[in-house]
Amino acid sequence: MGVMLQRCVVAVSLWCIWSVLAWSAYGQEKSFIVPSNFLDGQSSGSSGVVQPAYPLPELDRAELPRNSTPHQGLASQITEQWQAGVTEPLLTSENPSLLVSAKEAKPVADGKEKCGGIWFTSMSGLVMTRDHANDVELSFSTAALNPTLLTTRDAAMDWAGGFDVHFGRFFNNRQQAWEVVYWGLFSDAEVADATDPDSVPGGTDLNTAFLFDFLAYNGAGNPVVDLFNGAARHRLVRDYEFHNIEVNLWGNTNGLEGGRGLEVGWLAGIRFFRFRDSLQFLTDASDGVFTGAVDEVTYLVDIENRLLGVQLGGLAQGGVTDHWSLHGGIKVGLFGNHITNSSELGGAAGSAFVDDPTSPFHLLQYRIRSHKNDVAILGEIDLGTTYQIREHWRAFFGYRAVALAGAALSTNQFPEDFSQLDEAAVIRSNGSLILHGAYAGIELLY
Repeated sequence: MGVMLQRCVVAVSLWCIWSVLAWSAYGQEKSFIVPSNFLDGQSSGSSGVVQPAYPLPELDRAELPRNSTPHQGLASQITEQWQAGVTEPLLTSENPSLLVSAKEAKPVADGKEKCGGIWFTSMSGLVMTRDHANDVELSFSTAALNPTLLTTRDAAMDWAGGFDVHFGRFFNNRQQAWEVVYWGLFSDAEVADATDPDSVPGGTDLNTAFLFDFLAYNGAGNPVVDLFNGAARHRLVRDYEFHNIEVNLWGNTNGLEGGRGLEVGWLAGIRFFRFRDSLQFLTDASDGVFTGAVDEVTYLVDIENRLLGVQLGGLAQGGVTDHWSLHGGIKVGLFGNHITNSSELGGAAGSAFVDDPTSPFHLLQYRIRSHKNDVAILGEIDLGTTYQIREHWRAFFGYRAVALAGAALSTNQFPEDFSQLDEAAVIRSNGSLILHGAYAGIELLY
């Protein structure tokens, strides 16, 4: 009894839905015949089926079988559904003049246009170094077989460690994405020494190539050059620091899904890049042990480049297997470069000063602060591979190279005559550098 009642309720519900839809399709001008044998599952061309009060247009009849009414097929399908206990509304495309609606599809939740996560976060470790920088002679000896004892390349940047963090979100059916990127390199200070070849204090075996004439330290009449020439030890200390921040918009990403053949996407964004290059050239005139004594003098050049600009780029990726994929990316941009220069010469007794009565800088201390705005170009190449660990996790590793042109480097800031303070304050920004190395990390989609 319960089953029969349930079937009757279903049949009546279907008939009501069907009637409402048919009425909206044909309008009030058309007459309808109530199905008389609907519950028995019978149908015929003359009764039990909705019939239009006047013939259909020829265009509508063109697709109908001969000797059939427009709704025979529909009634038969509805009857079969009712007998099978199916309660879902019926879709039909047999005739465009018959409008039968299906149950509306569930709306797609915001941000869930595709399977998988729409947010992504990745973290990786970096190991990078710098290409060979300028090689400027600092110390030489008249007694050694090799006259050059110390150059700026002797304390060149070694392999430095750092980290890389990406955070972003897909949108527009995962065809676009925005991301925020930070990566930084933090190198230890590099140190190189040059000592007196014969270890005899007061000789002229260890000298400097810099022209420190007309500069005095610890009182007038005490030339700085006398503390560098004939010294017991020279020391070079170099320090580097790199920071990178980006806000990018990616297009044609396809959710960064692998295993789908070759895909190419584009990038546009804003980038900030900070590069610090510090150099210290020290001398100890007596014992060769740096303790901060008065007879120790340090020449310092601290250069900082702050780049801000826009960049464009692209990313190509292709699946090799179900888990492995390869990718290659490129970025290039035009940047404004704000450069600051801090240069000092002195020691525990204070700053060195110009000791030349004929110079316009007489008695002025060698403490220089200058800045400059210039244009620079920054580019990046990224080649790597990705392994899909699970649906939302993947590991990646690869090689990265960053090239910068239009930078101020510490090795480009040495004046020919240190007593000309205006020359020493000029910032030379025609340098270039290349950072390159490896990275490895993991990414989460959620």
